[in-house]
Amino acid sequence: MNIDKYNNLTLNELKTLYKTTSDKQEQALAQRLIQKKIEDSQHHINSVTMPIDKEFEKKLQIAYLKMIEEQKNEDDRI
Repeated sequence: MNIDKYNNLTLNELKTLYKTTSDKQEQALAQRLIQKKIEDSQHHINSVTMPIDKEFEKKLQIAYLKMIEEQKNEDDRI
């Protein structure tokens, strides 16, 4: 599997790949890259803005985990 071609995909392209591929290995890779892109953008935001309120950060993390869980549930239905 050529990982370089996946690294150049945008977040939306990775999400589309994750939703549409039937290859579990490709889907797992897309999920990891989505998470990495989100984390990288969060680190960038944190480096150029004021620190996020801890309570708000917890709410963001919970919302993110719920989004992942909903995506897994949706994928299980397919």
